[in-house]
Amino acid sequence: GGPTTKPASVWSGVQLNVSKLSRTLAVDVAPASRSVVPGADTAVEVCVCDAAGAPVEGAEVAVVVVDEAVLSLTGYAVDSPLSAFVVPHRGAPSHVASRADVYVLDWSNIHIRGAPLEQLNKMMDGMPEMMFCSAMGGGGGGGGGAMNGVGMKRMMCRSAAAPAGRNSDAGGGAANVAVAVRSNFNPLALFKPDGVTGADGRLRLSMKMPDNLTRYRVWALAVTANDCYGMGESGVTARLPLMVRPSFPRFLNFGDEALGCVVVQNQGAPSDDPAGPEVRIALRASNAVLDDAARVFSARIPAGRRCEFQFPLKAHLSGRARFQAVVKGSGSGDAASVDIPTWTPAVSEAFATYGEVDVDGVQVQRLQHPRNVIAMFGGLDLTFGSTALAALTDAFLYLWQYQYECVEQLASRGLAVVALRDVLAAFKVKGVPSVDEMTAFVNSTARRLAALQRPDGSWGWWASSVQNSIFCTVHATHFLVSAREKAADGYTVDEGAITRATAYLENNMQSATSQYSKATRFALRAKALYVCSLAKNSSKTRAQVEALWKESGEGTDLSLESMAFVVMCLGAEHAISAKILAVFKQRVNETAETANFVTSYSDAAEGTLLLLHSNRRTDAVILQALMRIDPFGTLNTKVVKGLLAHRTRGRWYNTQENVHCLLALDSYFQVVEKNPPNFTARGWVGETFLGEAQFKGHSTDTHRMHMPMAEVLASTPEGEAAPLTVQREGAEGAGRLYYRVGLSYCRSDLRSPPQEAGFSVQRTYVGVDKDEDVRRDDDGTWRVKAGARVRVKITMSTNTRRYHVALVDKLPAGLEALNPALKTTGSLPGQEEGNSGVRPMGRGCFVWRPRVWFEHQNLRDERAEAFASLLREGVHNYSYIAVATSRGSFVVPPAGAEEMYSPEVFGRSAYEKMVIE
Repeated sequence: GGPTTKPASVWSGVQLNVSKLSRTLAVDVAPASRSVVPGADTAVEVCVCDAAGAPVEGAEVAVVVVDEAVLSLTGYAVDSPLSAFVVPHRGAPSHVASRADVYVLDWSNIHIRGAPLEQLNKMMDGMPEMMFCSAMGGGGGGGGGAMNGVGMKRMMCRSAAAPAGRNSDAGGGAANVAVAVRSNFNPLALFKPDGVTGADGRLRLSMKMPDNLTRYRVWALAVTANDCYGMGESGVTARLPLMVRPSFPRFLNFGDEALGCVVVQNQGAPSDDPAGPEVRIALRASNAVLDDAARVFSARIPAGRRCEFQFPLKAHLSGRARFQAVVKGSGSGDAASVDIPTWTPAVSEAFATYGEVDVDGVQVQRLQHPRNVIAMFGGLDLTFGSTALAALTDAFLYLWQYQYECVEQLASRGLAVVALRDVLAAFKVKGVPSVDEMTAFVNSTARRLAALQRPDGSWGWWASSVQNSIFCTVHATHFLVSAREKAADGYTVDEGAITRATAYLENNMQSATSQYSKATRFALRAKALYVCSLAKNSSKTRAQVEALWKESGEGTDLSLESMAFVVMCLGAEHAISAKILAVFKQRVNETAETANFVTSYSDAAEGTLLLLHSNRRTDAVILQALMRIDPFGTLNTKVVKGLLAHRTRGRWYNTQENVHCLLALDSYFQVVEKNPPNFTARGWVGETFLGEAQFKGHSTDTHRMHMPMAEVLASTPEGEAAPLTVQREGAEGAGRLYYRVGLSYCRSDLRSPPQEAGFSVQRTYVGVDKDEDVRRDDDGTWRVKAGARVRVKITMSTNTRRYHVALVDKLPAGLEALNPALKTTGSLPGQEEGNSGVRPMGRGCFVWRPRVWFEHQNLRDERAEAFASLLREGVHNYSYIAVATSRGSFVVPPAGAEEMYSPEVFGRSAYEKMVIE
C-alpha cells in the first residue's frame, strides 16, 4: 500500500561548555618572607580579586600553612573549591526508537524549528562530532514500489556522546653565639578558617613558625556571598645557616644499645678554607647513657655540604629518653631537642592484693623476697583509702592503657572515664590521669566514633569492617549518650551521631537481627532499648520494652542479663520489675559470703562472637539493676564480693567485663558507704615504717606509700618472707580501712621461651632484596644489614575456632615498618600468599584460603597489629615489610596472639635479639 500518516520525530542537541571565569576569584598569597628561621614571627598576606581584577571586600578566606613533608606522606593536596561548587551539567542523551532506521519519504517537508533541510545539513556538516540524534515514532511504507521515483534518502540515527570538555581555568663569633633549642616540631604552622578580607580585598595574618627545618605549603581558599570561589598557594622555607638534625630510633626497649646520629648541614656562605669552617657539636641525654667520647667533638664542614655523626647510646630506665644536640660555628648555631619513649621490658609483671579492716587492729601479709628481678625497675606500693572505690584503680588503668582500638574498645574506655572521672581523679595513684587528660580523652573518643559512624547510623567493629554490628552500635551509642548526659563536666558530643544511631536501632533492629537465634535477638533488643531509654526516655521506648517482655513469653526466652536491662528501662515501680527481682533471687548461686549468676546462650558461638557474653558481665549488669529496684538488699553485698573475688591482678578479663563491673560497683559504693570515716592507718615492711594516713569525713582521697625495688630487696632476706603489716586505729564503726598492696617488677632474664595457651605463634625474618641481608646465628641472634628491607613472617595456628583475635608483633627499635598506604613508601614486593591461611577440612584434607584472614590491621611505630572477629581453626600467615633504620643491638619482644575478650587464651613467640650492622 501507500505511505501511512504515522507520526515520527527527530531531536538533536549539542554539548556547550560554559566558562567559569565569572565565578572565579584570583587569590594571591604573599608570605612576608620566603625564607625564615625556625620559631620566627612572620606573616602572610592574601589578596582576593574578582574576574575583572577588582578587589573583593568581605570574602571569606581559609588559610593553612603546613609542613610539606607531612603532605608528601599521602600526596595530599587542596583543590580549588570552584571545581566542587561550580559543576558542569553534562547532557545524558539516550536513543529510543522502534526501528534501527528511519526512512524519510519527502525531505522537503522536514523543518527544525522552522529551518529548512539545507540549514540542517549545514549544521550537521559543521559539527559532525558534537551532533547526536534520536528518532522516535513510526514511518511507514507499504511495499517497495511505493517509494519508486521519490529519490529516497536514508538517515542512520545514532547517539554520539560529546567529548569531555577540557577545564580551561588556570590553576586558579662562634663561642658567643646564643643558640635557641628547637623543640616545637608541630607540622601545622597556621590554620585560620574564618578570615575576612577588608575593603582593599586583603587579609593579613601573623603567625609564629614552629621549630622545624622544612618547607611549608601555604594555601588560601576564598569564597564570596555571590558564589565565587578561588584558591592560591605559595611556600615558605624555614632554614638556618648551620643546622643540626638529630636522628634516633622511634623508640627504645630496655636493654637496647643503639647508634644514634646527628646530621649537621652547612648552608652558609663559602669560606676561604676549602675544608670549611670548624664547627663544634655537643650532645647530652637524660634517661639514656651516652659514651663520654661522643659528648663533645669538632669537625669541618664545607659550605653546601652535610655530615653525619654517629654515637653509641644505651636505654636506661622506662619512660622517655630526651636528647639534645647543639652545633656552633662561623657566627651561627643551632640546637634541637627530641624525646622518644623507652618501653619497660616486655617481661615486666605486676601483682596486687586487696584487704580491709573495719575495727582497730592489724593485718599481716607475707612479702616474699623477689627473685631474678631488676633492682632499678618497679617496687612496692601500699595504698590506703576510706572507700572501696580505690580498689577499682587497676581495672580503670587496664581500660585507660588498653592498646587496641576497635569501636567496642574505644566505647568501653570512654564509658569508664565518663562514669568514674570525678572519683578516680582524687585517687592520686600512679598512672591515673588528670581530670583534663580524661576530659580530652572522652571528647577525642566521641569525635573518633562520630567519624567512624556509617551513613545509616550504625558502626562496624573496625573502620574497615564490611558488615555493621548491632552490638557495637548499641555500645557506642551508650557511650555517646552517657557523655552527653554529663556535658556539664566539659564533654562535647555530636548530637547528630546520637540521633542517627537511635533512629537506626529503632528502625532496623528486627531486620538486622533476623538471622540470629531467639535468645540472641532478644538480648540485642533489650540492650538497645535500654540505651534508647537513656537517650530519649520516651513512652514509646517503654511500650517497646513491655512488648519485648510479652513476646519473650514473659521472660521465658530472656537471659538474666536481658532481664536486668528490662528492669533498668522500666524502673522499680513497674510490675514487671518485681517479677524479674523474684527470678534473680531464684536463680542466684549463693554462698555465705558471695553470690553470682550463671547464664548461657543456646548458640554459644553467637554468645561469644556477637554478644561478648561472660558470667562476670552478667553479674555486673544484674547488680546495676538490683541497685535500682532493691538498693539495700542483702543480695547486693554478696554479688559485690563475688565480683571482687573474680579479679586477677586487680582487674577482670576484658574490656566488657571491666567497664560493666566498674559501672556496677560505682553505683553500689555510692549508696552503701554512709558512715563518715575517722581513723588512722599505718604500714610497715619488716622493721621499715612506710608511713601513715589520717581519714576524717567522707573523701575519695587515697594515700600511697612507695618502696623502690632496691629497698624491697634489702628489706626482705633472700629466700625468706618479710611481714607486711597494716594497722587501723580509730573508733569502731567510724569507717572502714581499704588497702591495696601492689608489687611491680621486671625479670632480669630478658629471654624466655615461647608459650602456648590456645595459640602457637612463630616468627622469622628474611631478606627482601638479598637473602644474605638477614641471617641467624647458632645462638638464635638475628643479624641484619643496615638499610636492608626485611620481610617479617608470622605463623599463627590454633586447633579450634577463636573469636575476636588480636595478633601483635612488637618490633625491635632498629626496624621500622613500611606502610604501603603512604606515598613515600614506594613500591613493595607482593605479600605472597602471606596474609592468607590454611585450615583443615577433615580426614587429612586441607584447603588454602587466598583471602586475608584478618579484617583490620595497623602498622605502628613499635608494633604491627591484625584483628579478626572470627578465626577458624588452622594455620594463618601474616607478613609485612620493615627497613633496618638504626645500627645497634636490640631486644626483640615476642609476637603474640590472644582472644581480646578471653586473654587467658593466648600464645607468644620467644624473646630474641637482633643486631643491625
